[in-house]
Amino acid sequence: MCTSPLFTVCTPTYNRGELLPRVYASLRMQTFTNFEWLVVDDGSVDGTGDLVSRWRVESPFPIRYYWQENSGKHMAHNVCVRNARGELFVMIDSDDWLVATALERLRWEWDQIPDKQRYSGVCCLFQYEDGETVGDCFPRNQMESDAVDLRYNLGIHGDKIGCTRTDILRMFPFPDYLGRQLVPESLVWNRISQEYHLRCVNAVIGVKEYQTDGLTDLSGLNSFRNPLAYYLYNLEILNGKLPIRLTSAARIAVSLAKCSILARKSPTCVRHLLYLTMTVAAMPVGGILVLRDWWRATRPSRDLSRSRLGVR
Repeated sequence: MCTSPLFTVCTPTYNRGELLPRVYASLRMQTFTNFEWLVVDDGSVDGTGDLVSRWRVESPFPIRYYWQENSGKHMAHNVCVRNARGELFVMIDSDDWLVATALERLRWEWDQIPDKQRYSGVCCLFQYEDGETVGDCFPRNQMESDAVDLRYNLGIHGDKIGCTRTDILRMFPFPDYLGRQLVPESLVWNRISQEYHLRCVNAVIGVKEYQTDGLTDLSGLNSFRNPLAYYLYNLEILNGKLPIRLTSAARIAVSLAKCSILARKSPTCVRHLLYLTMTVAAMPVGGILVLRDWWRATRPSRDLSRSRLGVR
């Protein structure tokens, strides 16, 4: 009789066949082995499928491979979640890898939570290959928080890694009506934050390496090129039930004003009167930012690698 694994590890990939062996090697080194690996190929043409097929023959853990027409990382994530068999879901990008004790640490932290129905999962830290922590550590070594509170109240920035309950992710899929627009991953985490807590732990369980052609490298212009997705992202933060600092709300209002111009959407969908006033007042600034981003996107020589702190 087959039993479901505790973890489903998911890797969306697109033409990263030269990097995937590092992910696979880190999974083979895991001290906790009750997991499966799902690889969702977003239309690669570099032989990724053949590579994964060879690993499926020799791997000590189950590997499943799904191919789709190039549709974006958010759609690949949805494929992973729909097909996951594990109770907990771990996303690891094709250019990152796990430390040997990653899944064991996540399992231990999850087991320490007494009332699991109130929690969506566990959040830990990334480091770079040189040992430097990616972004900010949490204010306390172990704490209860959520994605909205961490970023917009505590000012915690930088990519994080952890596990999320698969049943919750199935309730909060990435929207598919946005087509191939780049959807910020925080859109889903912010939605989950409205209903569930997150256990945050200052433990490094993953190693991150940003690629020059990756989404983070292009983060400076993501909202300009994908305005509808970022309009929705900013609008949902201002309309959410979780309180945020006024300074954070002001920055979001400016971003919403810019995206409403680009997406040709009304800024008046903000329900909170103060936030609505801030957004309408920010429309001139939003127009200036549209012109700035247009100039940055069209000039012949530009450096888009403005931050290593994640897609914004």
